Amino acid sequence: ITDDIVGDFDRRAAGLSIGYVKNETRYASNLEFRREKSSDQNREDNRRTWLWRNNYSHLVDPNWRYLGRLNLSYSEASQGAFYDGNFVEWVNGFAYRPVANDKLNTLFKYTYFYDLPSAGQLSAAGSIANYAQRSHVFSADGAYDLLPWLTLGAKYAYRRGELRENRNSGSWFESTSRLGIVRADIHIVRKWDVALEGRILEVESVRDRRSGALATIYRHVGSNMKAGVGFNFTDYSDDLTDLSFDSDGWFINIVGKL
Repeated sequence: ITDDIVGDFDRRAAGLSIGYVKNETRYASNLEFRREKSSDQNREDNRRTWLWRNNYSHLVDPNWRYLGRLNLSYSEASQGAFYDGNFVEWVNGFAYRPVANDKLNTLFKYTYFYDLPSAGQLSAAGSIANYAQRSHVFSADGAYDLLPWLTLGAKYAYRRGELRENRNSGSWFESTSRLGIVRADIHIVRKWDVALEGRILEVESVRDRRSGALATIYRHVGSNMKAGVGFNFTDYSDDLTDLSFDSDGWFINIVGKL
Protein backbone atom coordinates (compact mmCIF):
# COMPACT_ATOMS: atom_id res chain seq x y z
CA ILE A 1 0.00 0.00 0.00
CA THR A 2 1.36 3.40 -0.99
CA ASP A 3 -0.03 6.63 0.46
CA ASP A 4 1.47 10.13 0.33
CA ILE A 5 -0.04 11.07 3.70
CA VAL A 6 0.29 8.05 6.01
CA GLY A 7 3.28 6.47 4.26
CA ASP A 8 3.96 3.09 2.67
CA PHE A 9 3.12 -0.37 3.97
CA ASP A 10 4.39 -3.72 2.69
CA ARG A 11 3.46 -7.19 3.97
CA ARG A 12 4.92 -10.54 2.92
CA ALA A 13 3.26 -13.65 4.36
CA ALA A 14 3.61 -17.42 4.04
CA GLY A 15 1.31 -20.07 5.49
CA LEU A 16 1.11 -23.83 5.93
CA SER A 17 -1.97 -25.90 6.83
CA ILE A 18 -2.23 -29.57 7.74
CA GLY A 19 -5.07 -31.84 8.81
CA TYR A 20 -5.33 -35.36 10.20
CA VAL A 21 -8.40 -37.59 10.58
CA LYS A 22 -8.37 -41.20 11.75
CA ASN A 23 -11.28 -43.04 13.33
CA GLU A 24 -12.49 -40.77 16.17
CA THR A 25 -9.53 -38.37 16.15
CA ARG A 26 -9.36 -35.05 14.30
CA TYR A 27 -6.51 -32.52 14.21
CA ALA A 28 -6.01 -29.34 12.20
CA SER A 29 -3.12 -26.88 12.32
CA ASN A 30 -2.22 -23.61 10.58
CA LEU A 31 1.17 -21.92 10.73
CA GLU A 32 1.70 -18.43 9.31
CA PHE A 33 4.67 -16.04 9.15
CA ARG A 34 4.34 -12.34 8.33
CA ARG A 35 7.01 -9.76 7.63
CA GLU A 36 5.74 -6.19 7.59
CA LYS A 37 7.45 -2.92 6.74
CA SER A 38 5.95 0.54 7.09
CA SER A 39 7.55 3.92 6.54
CA ASP A 40 6.71 7.61 6.44
CA GLN A 41 8.77 10.78 6.26
CA ASN A 42 10.08 10.42 9.82
CA ARG A 43 10.77 6.74 10.46
CA GLU A 44 10.71 3.16 9.23
CA ASP A 45 9.13 0.33 11.22
CA ASN A 46 9.57 -3.41 10.75
CA ARG A 47 7.60 -6.23 12.36
CA ARG A 48 7.85 -10.02 12.30
CA THR A 49 4.87 -12.10 13.41
CA TRP A 50 4.37 -15.82 13.90
CA LEU A 51 0.84 -17.25 14.15
CA TRP A 52 0.04 -20.86 15.05
CA ARG A 53 -3.50 -22.28 15.34
CA ASN A 54 -4.33 -25.84 16.48
CA ASN A 55 -7.61 -27.71 16.97
CA TYR A 56 -7.90 -31.27 18.26
CA SER A 57 -10.81 -33.55 19.14
CA HIS A 58 -10.99 -37.19 20.20
CA LEU A 59 -13.93 -39.43 21.10
CA VAL A 60 -12.84 -40.95 24.42
CA ASP A 61 -15.88 -43.26 24.59
CA PRO A 62 -19.41 -43.12 23.17
CA ASN A 63 -20.44 -40.60 25.87
CA TRP A 64 -17.38 -38.34 26.18
CA ARG A 65 -15.41 -36.28 23.67
CA TYR A 66 -12.24 -34.29 24.37
CA LEU A 67 -11.86 -30.89 22.67
CA GLY A 68 -8.59 -28.96 22.62
CA ARG A 69 -7.39 -25.70 21.11
CA LEU A 70 -4.04 -23.93 21.15
CA ASN A 71 -3.55 -20.54 19.50
CA LEU A 72 -0.21 -18.70 19.71
CA SER A 73 0.99 -15.41 18.31
CA TYR A 74 4.41 -13.79 18.66
CA SER A 75 5.05 -10.37 17.18
CA GLU A 76 8.41 -8.57 17.35
CA ALA A 77 8.82 -4.90 16.40
CA SER A 78 12.03 -3.15 15.38
CA GLN A 79 11.19 -0.19 17.66
CA GLY A 80 11.76 -2.22 20.81
CA ALA A 81 10.01 -4.54 23.26
CA PHE A 82 7.36 -1.95 24.15
CA TYR A 83 5.82 -2.43 20.69
CA ASP A 84 5.85 -6.24 20.72
CA GLY A 85 2.62 -8.21 20.89
CA ASN A 86 2.00 -11.75 22.18
CA PHE A 87 -1.06 -13.95 22.50
CA VAL A 88 -1.76 -17.39 24.01
CA GLU A 89 -5.09 -19.22 24.16
CA TRP A 90 -5.05 -22.78 25.48
CA VAL A 91 -8.40 -24.59 25.80
CA ASN A 92 -9.15 -28.03 27.26
CA GLY A 93 -12.73 -29.24 27.30
CA PHE A 94 -14.86 -32.36 27.65
CA ALA A 95 -18.28 -32.69 26.05
CA TYR A 96 -20.67 -35.19 27.62
CA ARG A 97 -23.64 -36.49 25.65
CA PRO A 98 -24.81 -39.87 27.00
CA VAL A 99 -25.83 -42.37 24.36
CA ALA A 100 -28.67 -43.60 26.56
CA ASN A 101 -30.11 -40.08 26.90
CA ASP A 102 -29.61 -37.88 23.85
CA LYS A 103 -31.72 -35.14 25.44
CA LEU A 104 -28.75 -34.02 27.56
CA ASN A 105 -25.74 -32.05 26.32
CA THR A 106 -22.98 -30.68 28.56
CA LEU A 107 -19.58 -29.03 28.09
CA PHE A 108 -16.88 -28.53 30.74
CA LYS A 109 -14.01 -26.28 29.73
CA TYR A 110 -10.79 -24.74 31.06
CA THR A 111 -9.09 -21.85 29.25
CA TYR A 112 -5.73 -20.22 29.84
CA PHE A 113 -5.61 -16.80 28.18
CA TYR A 114 -2.71 -14.37 27.83
CA ASP A 115 -2.90 -11.24 25.72
CA LEU A 116 -0.30 -8.51 25.21
CA PRO A 117 -1.66 -6.36 22.35
CA SER A 118 0.87 -4.41 20.34
CA ALA A 119 1.05 -0.69 21.07
CA GLY A 120 -1.58 1.22 19.10
CA GLN A 121 -3.78 -1.85 18.56
CA LEU A 122 -7.47 -1.04 18.83
CA SER A 123 -10.10 -3.02 20.70
CA ALA A 124 -13.48 -3.90 19.19
CA ALA A 125 -14.83 -0.66 20.70
CA GLY A 126 -12.20 1.42 18.88
CA SER A 127 -10.21 2.26 22.02
CA ILE A 128 -6.49 1.59 22.44
CA ALA A 129 -5.86 -1.82 24.02
CA ASN A 130 -3.04 -0.66 26.29
CA TYR A 131 -3.18 -3.32 29.01
CA ALA A 132 -2.01 -6.92 29.30
CA GLN A 133 -4.20 -9.76 30.57
CA ARG A 134 -3.55 -13.28 31.86
CA SER A 135 -6.52 -15.34 33.01
CA HIS A 136 -7.71 -18.82 33.98
CA VAL A 137 -11.36 -19.45 33.05
CA PHE A 138 -13.44 -22.45 34.18
CA SER A 139 -16.92 -22.98 32.74
CA ALA A 140 -19.74 -25.53 32.72
CA ASP A 141 -22.54 -25.40 30.15
CA GLY A 142 -25.52 -27.72 29.87
CA ALA A 143 -28.81 -28.10 28.00
CA TYR A 144 -31.71 -30.55 28.35
CA ASP A 145 -34.58 -31.21 25.93
CA LEU A 146 -37.46 -31.01 28.39
CA LEU A 147 -40.15 -31.19 25.70
CA PRO A 148 -40.06 -31.66 21.93
CA TRP A 149 -40.47 -27.88 21.58
CA LEU A 150 -38.55 -26.68 24.68
CA THR A 151 -34.87 -26.93 25.67
CA LEU A 152 -33.66 -25.51 28.98
CA GLY A 153 -30.02 -24.65 29.59
CA ALA A 154 -27.64 -23.00 32.02
CA LYS A 155 -24.02 -21.84 32.11
CA TYR A 156 -21.66 -20.91 34.93
CA ALA A 157 -18.20 -19.46 34.35
CA TYR A 158 -15.49 -18.26 36.72
CA ARG A 159 -12.42 -16.22 35.76
CA ARG A 160 -9.43 -15.70 37.98
CA GLY A 161 -7.15 -13.32 36.19
CA GLU A 162 -4.71 -10.45 36.38
CA LEU A 163 -4.38 -7.18 34.47
CA ARG A 164 -1.41 -4.87 33.96
CA GLU A 165 -1.97 -1.36 32.63
CA ASN A 166 1.62 -0.60 31.61
CA ARG A 167 2.00 -3.50 29.18
CA ASN A 168 5.61 -4.64 29.65
CA SER A 169 6.22 -3.11 33.08
CA GLY A 170 4.47 -2.44 36.35
CA SER A 171 2.55 -4.62 38.78
CA TRP A 172 -0.24 -7.05 38.00
CA PHE A 173 -3.52 -6.52 39.84
CA GLU A 174 -6.19 -9.14 40.42
CA SER A 175 -9.34 -9.25 38.29
CA THR A 176 -11.92 -11.91 39.18
CA SER A 177 -15.41 -12.32 37.72
CA ARG A 178 -18.34 -14.75 37.67
CA LEU A 179 -21.03 -15.27 35.05
CA GLY A 180 -24.35 -17.06 35.33
CA ILE A 181 -26.79 -17.68 32.47
CA VAL A 182 -30.17 -19.42 32.26
CA ARG A 183 -31.54 -20.12 28.78
CA ALA A 184 -34.67 -21.36 27.06
CA ASP A 185 -34.82 -22.46 23.41
CA ILE A 186 -38.37 -22.58 22.08
CA HIS A 187 -39.36 -24.23 18.81
CA ILE A 188 -42.24 -22.09 17.51
CA VAL A 189 -43.11 -23.48 14.10
CA ARG A 190 -41.50 -25.84 11.61
CA LYS A 191 -38.40 -23.79 10.75
CA TRP A 192 -38.37 -21.06 13.42
CA ASP A 193 -36.88 -21.02 16.95
CA VAL A 194 -36.56 -18.40 19.67
CA ALA A 195 -33.80 -18.32 22.31
CA LEU A 196 -34.15 -16.28 25.52
CA GLU A 197 -31.38 -15.75 28.09
CA GLY A 198 -31.12 -14.15 31.51
CA ARG A 199 -27.60 -13.14 32.57
CA ILE A 200 -25.78 -12.02 35.72
CA LEU A 201 -22.15 -10.85 35.80
CA GLU A 202 -20.18 -10.10 38.97
CA VAL A 203 -16.78 -8.37 38.80
CA GLU A 204 -15.26 -8.94 42.21
CA SER A 205 -12.38 -6.45 42.12
CA VAL A 206 -14.64 -3.41 41.58
CA ARG A 207 -17.70 -4.87 43.36
CA ASP A 208 -19.78 -4.49 40.22
CA ARG A 209 -22.87 -6.59 39.50
CA ARG A 210 -24.79 -6.41 36.23
CA SER A 211 -27.84 -8.29 34.99
CA GLY A 212 -29.85 -8.34 31.81
CA ALA A 213 -31.27 -10.41 28.99
CA LEU A 214 -30.56 -11.57 25.45
CA ALA A 215 -33.04 -12.67 22.76
CA THR A 216 -32.49 -14.37 19.40
CA ILE A 217 -34.77 -15.62 16.64
CA TYR A 218 -33.48 -18.43 14.41
CA ARG A 219 -34.49 -19.95 11.10
CA HIS A 220 -33.38 -23.47 10.20
CA VAL A 221 -31.46 -23.80 6.92
CA GLY A 222 -31.42 -27.45 5.94
CA SER A 223 -31.04 -30.12 8.63
CA ASN A 224 -27.61 -29.12 10.01
CA MET A 225 -27.64 -25.35 10.38
CA LYS A 226 -29.70 -22.46 11.67
CA ALA A 227 -29.07 -18.72 11.34
CA GLY A 228 -30.38 -16.09 13.70
CA VAL A 229 -30.58 -12.39 14.53
CA GLY A 230 -30.63 -11.25 18.13
CA PHE A 231 -30.29 -8.34 20.51
CA ASN A 232 -28.09 -8.22 23.61
CA PHE A 233 -29.68 -6.03 26.31
CA THR A 234 -26.50 -6.25 28.40
CA ASP A 235 -23.13 -4.66 27.63
CA TYR A 236 -21.00 -7.75 28.36
CA SER A 237 -20.15 -10.97 26.54
CA ASP A 238 -20.44 -14.59 27.73
CA ASP A 239 -16.68 -14.78 27.05
CA LEU A 240 -15.07 -13.70 30.34
CA THR A 241 -11.76 -12.85 28.65
CA ASP A 242 -13.56 -10.05 26.78
CA LEU A 243 -13.22 -7.02 29.07
CA SER A 244 -14.45 -4.39 26.63
CA PHE A 245 -18.09 -4.11 27.87
CA ASP A 246 -19.25 -3.17 24.37
CA SER A 247 -21.28 -6.28 23.45
CA ASP A 248 -24.70 -4.63 23.59
CA GLY A 249 -26.96 -4.32 20.57
CA TRP A 250 -27.75 -6.36 17.47
CA PHE A 251 -25.80 -9.45 16.41
CA ILE A 252 -25.94 -12.34 13.94
CA ASN A 253 -25.38 -15.94 15.07
CA ILE A 254 -25.03 -19.13 13.01
CA VAL A 255 -25.23 -22.58 14.63
CA GLY A 256 -24.14 -25.80 12.92
CA LYS A 257 -24.39 -29.41 14.03
CA LEU A 258 -23.27 -32.83 12.82
